[in-house]
Parts: sequence; C-alpha cells; structure tokens
Amino acid sequence: MKLPQLIPHMPGAYLVGGTVRDMLLGKQPTDYDIAVPKPCEPMARQIAKNAGSRLITLGKPDFSIYRIVSGELTFDVAPLEGDSIYEDLTRRDFTVNAMAWDIRKKQLTDILNGFKDLKARRIRMVSEENLRADPVRLLRAFRLAALLKFNIDAATKAVISRHASQIKLTAGERIKEELMKLLACPQSHKYLREMDAAGLLTQIFDELLPLKTCLQNTHHHFDAFEHTMAAYFWLEKLLTAPKKILEKPEELPDPLSHDPARLKLAMLLHDIGKPQSRTTDGNGAVHFYQHETIGADMVRPISRRLKLSNALCAYMDVIIRNHLRPLHLFTAHQNQTLTSKGIARFFIKSQGLAVDLLLHAIADARGKKAGQSTKPFEHFCRDLIHAYTFDFSEKASRPPLINGHDLISELDLTPSPLFSKLLSRVEEERLAGRLQNRAEAIDWIRKVIKHK
Repeated sequence: MKLPQLIPHMPGAYLVGGTVRDMLLGKQPTDYDIAVPKPCEPMARQIAKNAGSRLITLGKPDFSIYRIVSGELTFDVAPLEGDSIYEDLTRRDFTVNAMAWDIRKKQLTDILNGFKDLKARRIRMVSEENLRADPVRLLRAFRLAALLKFNIDAATKAVISRHASQIKLTAGERIKEELMKLLACPQSHKYLREMDAAGLLTQIFDELLPLKTCLQNTHHHFDAFEHTMAAYFWLEKLLTAPKKILEKPEELPDPLSHDPARLKLAMLLHDIGKPQSRTTDGNGAVHFYQHETIGADMVRPISRRLKLSNALCAYMDVIIRNHLRPLHLFTAHQNQTLTSKGIARFFIKSQGLAVDLLLHAIADARGKKAGQSTKPFEHFCRDLIHAYTFDFSEKASRPPLINGHDLISELDLTPSPLFSKLLSRVEEERLAGRLQNRAEAIDWIRKVIKHK
C-alpha cells in the first residue's frame, strides 16, 4: 500500500476501517483513519508537524479523535478500542471495515476474513451485537452496499430485519448523513427496495407505509408506494443515462441536476399526501385533490425529525408542492392554450428549480403505467428544460427594465403595495419576451393603469 509520506511509521499504529478497504480495492483515499494505542496525541502531533498544519480535537474528553487537514488529505487519529488491534476490529460494523494495516510492519491484520468478503463483493456484519449497539449501522449496510455495488449477505439482512425498529433510537442527523450518501449513489434503487424488504425504509419514513394500501385511479397501474418506487427507478435512469430516455441530449444541461440526492429524496416523498387526500366520487372514480399541498406540509416534521437543513427542506417543499405543474402545462399545450407568459410564470415560480421539477415530472409520468408511452410529454419537458437553461436563465440574469424610481419619475405614481405588483408583471412580460426595453415597459404600465 502506498501511504502519504506525512504518516510516521510509529510502532503499534494501524490504518483501519474504510481506508484499508478502499486501498485494497485499488482506490487511493483522501481520508486516512489511523488507530494507535493510548496516548494517540503524539502520533497526531507528528502528522500535523509533517504537514505544517494544526491539530483539531474532536469527540468526547474520554475518547478524543485528532484531525489533521493537509490540502485534500484528512487524517483522523484515534485510540484503539480495547486493549489490542484484535479487540478493536471485533467491535467494528462490517468485516470489510474490520481490517487493519500495520504501518510500520506493512502487514494486513484480517482476523474476520474481511478480505475474502471484499473479493466476494459482500457486506457481512461482524456481529449482531455490534449492529444492535449502534443502530445506524443497520442503514449503513445498505449505504456501503450501494457505494461499493456489493450484496448484503443473508444472515446480515435477517439481523437488520429483526432489529429494524431500533433505527428510531438513532439521532436524526446520523440517519440523514447515511441516507443522503446512499441516495447519492447512482444505483440506489435496488438498495432502497432491499431496505423496504427488511422493514427498515418504513421505520425511517413511516409516512410511506400508508402508500402500500393506497390504491390509485385509472391513470396508474400501481398502488401509491409501487408508483413511488417505479418513479424513483426512472429518475435514476434519467440522471445516469439521459440519452436512453431523452433524444437530443446535446440540448440538455450537463449535469442535469446539481444535487441528485436531494431530488431523489423529494421523489421518495412526493406522494406521501395521497392517503390523506384520497376520495371516491359518485361514479367510483378515485381522486387525490391537493395531495401535493398536503405532502409538502408533511415534509416539515420529517425535516425536523431528520435535522435536515433549511435549504433542503425548502427545496423539497418546492418540488413536492409543484410537482404536478409540468403536467398542467402539458395539458394546456395540448389544448393550444399555453402561452409564453404561462411558461415564464412557471419558470419564475419554480424558484430556480425548473429543471429539477421537469426531471421529476418525466420520471413521475414513467412510473404510472408499465409500457405506456410518455414520449410526447417527455419531449415537451425536454424542450422546456432547454428553454429554461439556454434562454430564460440568461434573461433572468439581466437587470430589470424598470424600478420603483421609474414609476415615480416617469408615471407620477405614489409608492404603494401596487409597486411590487406592477414590477412583477413587467418582469413576467420581459421574461416572456413581450417587453424588450425600458420605454416599452413604461408604455405597457401606462396602458395597464389606464384600463384599471
């Protein structure tokens, strides 16, 4: 193994955990986890000295971890858990993370056959007790499997299923961290399915459980949960291989989404309002009126529970609350009633998330009925993505045609709440391509005021 020269070859010091795993997989890590017998501060200080960096102390007073950051490299130095490296390894989560590399002797310590599991592409628990001791490890099994594209062995899955409810004892921010890393993996759908089979997914999101008995209308082949998972599947396909779904990929932005994980989370929760909104009319037809509004409101307590950032909570609110708007635009387009102003208004109200909303809509449509062609809708959304990315965004970056001072000096208006409405309407007209300059904007307002 090739180690950074910053790491001194002190006796009893080991590389451990994911560092060893990744290096055995042929990856050169940027994060190095080092375990040494107490006291571990001398090792940490030597690395800091070699790096010309400072020492950062983390953790609790009785179990301090020392961090050194040098450029793109991070070194975490921690004391061994137990009296030896052997005892330390037996306390870890999975065998592929329970190998150690003796830095001085240049030897691998693998008492739990982690290397064998690594070659078999298998995630296997060290012990049931270790998973119970820290329930976030139940989720980490799926996150690691998704990251490495490994399988979880049957015995480990059985233990996860048996103790799935224990995940509720884990702090929300720790669940969030593992979950978002899982969703960031390009092929996470398979592992979400396995999480559901183990009973873990609905322990994290009990809001998903009612979707499994929520039968839908004639627009769907699936119940609300199966639709959600199908739409999630297509979203991943769209994000990882857009050429296979959308023609003219050269007309699309690259990347399609700047944060796939948060878009996937919004997809996972986009229909949680359906069970509460489900009604049946006199003809037996099923409706879900306002389910997008109910669902967006339900995201707020979820965000508090998982300690999601305000930005992520706001993002999901926009996506879920507006996820039907692209379909409404398409209906207007088919009826030949869609105007450039209507498109501009959608772009403005999307709060910078028009592309993500349209990607969500494409996958949502694909998840409704197996084998049903959605190409006309997909082409419509693709054209809107192009228009937003290469036309609207450029226009939106320009300064407005007029401001409040113009309303006062040119039109003799007195400042009032009407100002913001007029300026907003002018901006809509500009972004719709109907107003080109200041003179046109002032003339347009004169006409509006005259007809009031």
